[in-house]
Amino acid sequence: MNIRIGNSFSGGLIDYLLFGVLQGKDKTNWPNVLIMGVIWFFLYFFIFTFCIKKFHVGILGMVVEENKDAEKIMSNSPKTDDKIYNESCEIIISLGGLENIETVSACATRLRISLKDNSLVNDDVFKMLGTPGVLKVAGSVQDIFGGKADLYSQEINDIIAHPDMQPVNNPQVDKVPNSQSNSVHKSEDVIFKAPIKGTFEDISQVNDEVFSQKMMGEGFAIKPENGKIYSPVTATVVSIFKTKHAVGLKTESGLEVMLHLGIDTVELEGKPFTFQDINFIIILLSIIK
Repeated sequence: MNIRIGNSFSGGLIDYLLFGVLQGKDKTNWPNVLIMGVIWFFLYFFIFTFCIKKFHVGILGMVVEENKDAEKIMSNSPKTDDKIYNESCEIIISLGGLENIETVSACATRLRISLKDNSLVNDDVFKMLGTPGVLKVAGSVQDIFGGKADLYSQEINDIIAHPDMQPVNNPQVDKVPNSQSNSVHKSEDVIFKAPIKGTFEDISQVNDEVFSQKMMGEGFAIKPENGKIYSPVTATVVSIFKTKHAVGLKTESGLEVMLHLGIDTVELEGKPFTFQDINFIIILLSIIK
């Protein structure tokens, strides 16, 4: 369209008037900009409208519709004295029922479920249960539940094996200590050292969306060069995952840190491995509660 309009930093209305309109139509063809503007307006409008509706992209001012199905699942779930059992039933229903579940396992703080049909998953139920992220990957779902992930995995597998059995009423309402609910968040300076000799990697570059999107908190990764691993901070070991690929630490001030060895190393099922088999050591500075 032979448009020749210069612009400064902003390229806005003032530039359009100074370098376009005032220079004359013969030199700049400034009216053609208005024609292109109309075309781009409709392109932007329809493309972004489609993306927002199709992929449910949140924008400012958008009214979020309540998920009545999620509320129905939560209200109609079993109400026994065992909170983990109740929530496990809610998870099963939100996954499309027992018939839609193929396998259930846990990886440190993640609940990993293989499904027949991902489209049956109701994400809002997981949000109501407190998970900060639901990751869907080719026939499977990963949900961040913190220390409850392994408990949910065991309970759901028990329900799958014995669907007609319910827990006997007992005074224990929750298998998970709820002392964390009264914790007070405070800022502090903590010095972290490299737990192993290697190359530093930004956590956003790790090939695992749960880590790279920081669903489990801030952290960093290291490509190891040898097999000696140390704690990055003065702390006490509070948990070692059964497959030995993740270690939970806690400092005197209460900061929780997790050393996660490798990516998808939970699939080794506890078999011995050396650090030559590991591509990353991921250090998470906080664990979701």
